[in-house]
Amino acid sequence: MNLSVEQESWTLQEGDRFRFLSSRPHRFANAAAGETRVLWVNCL
Repeated sequence: MNLSVEQESWTLQEGDRFRFLSSRPHRFANAAAGETRVLWVNCL
């Protein structure tokens, strides 16, 4: 999965994790040829 938060970008692999304030501009995309599964949790 490709993840961008503001001006930074990462290509995440299986087992990677991330954390950021959801109020920051962000976007994501599937970088794999097949299906990508992500567990994404938002909390206040």
